[in-house]
Amino acid sequence: MDADVAILGGGPAGAAMGIALRRHAPQLRVLLIDRASGDGRRIGETLPPGVRPVLEQLGLWSSFLQQRHLPAYGVKTAWGGGRLVDRSFMMAARGDGWHLDRRRFDQLLLDEARLSGVQVVRPGRLAAAERTERGWSLSIRAAGSRQSAQVGMVADASGRSAWFARRYGGAVTVGCDRLVAAFQFFECPDGVARDTQTLTEPVEHGYWYAAAIPNGQRQGLAAAMMTDADLVNAAEIGTDAGWRRAISGAEFCRQLTSGLRPAGSVRTIRAESQLLEPASGDDWVAVGDAASTFDPLSSLGIFKALRSGLFAAYAVADQLAGDSAGMRRYRRFVTGGFRQYLETRRKFYCSEPRWQEAPFWQRRRAAIALRPATELAPQGQAGGPG
Repeated sequence: MDADVAILGGGPAGAAMGIALRRHAPQLRVLLIDRASGDGRRIGETLPPGVRPVLEQLGLWSSFLQQRHLPAYGVKTAWGGGRLVDRSFMMAARGDGWHLDRRRFDQLLLDEARLSGVQVVRPGRLAAAERTERGWSLSIRAAGSRQSAQVGMVADASGRSAWFARRYGGAVTVGCDRLVAAFQFFECPDGVARDTQTLTEPVEHGYWYAAAIPNGQRQGLAAAMMTDADLVNAAEIGTDAGWRRAISGAEFCRQLTSGLRPAGSVRTIRAESQLLEPASGDDWVAVGDAASTFDPLSSLGIFKALRSGLFAAYAVADQLAGDSAGMRRYRRFVTGGFRQYLETRRKFYCSEPRWQEAPFWQRRRAAIALRPATELAPQGQAGGPG
């Protein structure tokens, strides 16, 4: 099971990296280890219209279109005032976006990874890792047994936990908020969503986010209250009863979910913005959410994961060929992208004039600077992480 590169995680970032490595440097042996956990349902997973060039680079554009994901024609938002406004993707030169059926989309990526020559171990997990003169000695649990692998580089695609990079690479995760999502899935009558436009609705303690969720031939709806961890706990929004109380004050999201049957109970997950510092070392690299995470308002989660996998593949191929410049460029790509995101994030939150005294909005109006010493701090202050 020896390989030149081991990728930990089979989500969009990890699978895209494996595909790109085999296309860019076919001489490299690539191993992908994936836990295969989760039910495949995510909160409003949407691809923006600009994803086509990335999927074309991965050789997946035609296959993606054949999957016939649910079109996303734009966004309905009450941001900046009390009136609901349509912002259609049709005004953009690149056309519509897509609400993803994540089961099928993730499977498409993994199937392409296998076809390109990636050795996929699924389900499997890394039990232990040890540095050697030539890279890493890995102990892998798969099919009820433990196997070993000698690899030159490890790519951490484990998601926002970035557990390999933090444990073995010495990296540190720094964050600038405590955003969480308290979400509820709904069943749609006859399996057809009322509206395929994403909805965003600001409220005093955060904002509501709702989007259609394809699941095979049927469609559902996901609605989430996005707020900070201390606020969600204070209002008990993570409970079914507290969530229902909260949505009663959200005019448009309440109307959208009215009459729909809940599918399961309310769940709460982390959604904070964070950056891994550094995003790579000489023998490891973090990709996708392991490297950085953005506010769901950006609608860039999957798109960013795919691009990260592409760029990391080029950097790793260079590193294994003895050229470290590519890895330095990758670190600048991650850090620069996060710095630009912080600027855009603040401008967007400042465009909502209501609730200026509410803690949620005050926290996001403060300018945050990305500092060299792995810190995020309000500009003009010498304090620690914001």
